[in-house]
Order: sequence, then structure tokens, then C-alpha cells
Amino acid sequence: AKFRLRVIGHSLGAGIAAILGWMLRGKYPMLRCLCFSPPGCVSTERLARESKEFTWSYVLHNDVVPRLSFDSLINFRNDLIEMIARIKVPKHCIFQSHFMHMNEDSLVDLPAKQLYEKENIPKSKFWTDFQNYKERQHQRMLRNNKRNCKMTIPGQIVHMVRTSTKLGNAPCGCLLSCCNTILSCGTTRQTKKYKVRWTEAEDFSEIYISPTMMMDHFPYNVSHALEAAAASYGITSDQEREEEEEKEKEEERGEGTKKSS
Repeated sequence: AKFRLRVIGHSLGAGIAAILGWMLRGKYPMLRCLCFSPPGCVSTERLARESKEFTWSYVLHNDVVPRLSFDSLINFRNDLIEMIARIKVPKHCIFQSHFMHMNEDSLVDLPAKQLYEKENIPKSKFWTDFQNYKERQHQRMLRNNKRNCKMTIPGQIVHMVRTSTKLGNAPCGCLLSCCNTILSCGTTRQTKKYKVRWTEAEDFSEIYISPTMMMDHFPYNVSHALEAAAASYGITSDQEREEEEEKEKEEERGEGTKKSS
């Protein structure tokens, strides 16, 4: 019972690790569970609170997976359809704007040129059908008397927020940068800056559309972020520690050689 057990996983494995931790906690009270980039639909709010004693979840910047839950997907669908209804220009103009060189003033004016205000969405069959659909879904839930069991991230949550735009791994903005990132996997050593903070599950209730929303989920990016965050607190990895010790030994041998000569 006093055996120190660590249950660790990434992504789906992190969700399994959290569930396994709950199952084994009674037999191994000293158990600790480390969940890297867990899905946002692993535990109920009650279990998430109870697991704070032995579970830690780590989320990198705009990672989409910890933000995936029933509620967040419903909100994302509604926001996406509303955004389509707000477009006042041909759809190809929206895509073209992502490939145009713009200054700060043109970026600020862009939403007003392309989108209607939320309060001024013009009436159309598309928008009317969507409003009717939402009303039918709402009435259906009331008839079935369904309780919304909110699912969330387990345990205490450590959020690593990127504070620099200079990335060691190229963000997933296009196919070329994705290929560049995959080819550089395990070879990129550039230090990135992160702000590490404790946060609550409510901060991950919405899906953020970001160029790095998928790349922030990749395990090597999470590993690099953890190393950079640890280095900012003066914590080095075993490999770096061994390299520093070897360097010190070489310097001592060099000094010894100079003295003997």
C-alpha cells in the first residue's frame, strides 16, 4: 500500500491515466497521476475536484484537445454558423484576406468590411432555419428532461502560455510549415518563452481557433515547453546536467594540464 506509483499519459492516454488513477487510488494512496494534454471530457466536475489531491494536468497554450467537450463543441458549432450568417461579402473574399499583406490599420478595419454586427444579422432562410433548429433542440431537451452532466479536465491544471512569437517549431499555418515542423521533430533546440500558471477548468470551456491549436497538442512540443518552463526556474534535465558536469570535468583537466606544463 506504501508503494509509490506514478500513472502518466498523453492525450487519450492522459484520460486513461486519470481513470486508472481513480481506480487504483484506494489500493495505492500514495499514487500520483500526471496527465499531459488530456481531453476536456474525462471527468465530471465532482471527480475533477476530488482528484486534485493526486492528479495534475498540463496544457500547452491553445491546445484544442483539452477544450473538447460536449458544451464547447455545441458553442463552437453555434458560433461558426453565426459567423457564416454575418458574412456580407463573397466567401472567396474571406479566404483571400488571409493571403494578403496587411498593415495594422487594414486589419482593424477588416471585420467591419466583411461582417455584419451580431445585432444586425440580415434575415435569410439560412439564419431562420438555424434559429428554428436551436429552438427544436432546446424543446427536445426539456421534453426528455435531460440533465447536462458537464465533463471537464481532471485534477489541478498547469497552463503553459507562450509569451514569445519566435517558435522553435514552426506553427501550423500552412502545409509547408507543418512539414517543416514534422521534419525538425526532435532536432529543434531553440528556447521558447512560456508563462506557467495554475488555472481552473473553466478557462478551457471554449475552443480557440489558432494557427497552433493542433501543434500545441503534439508531444514533442509539450516536452519542449516543459523543458523551457523548467529552465526558467533553474531546473535542468538529466542530459543537460550531465553535459554541464562533463564540461566542468574537461575544464578541470585543461587547467591540470596547464599547471603540469
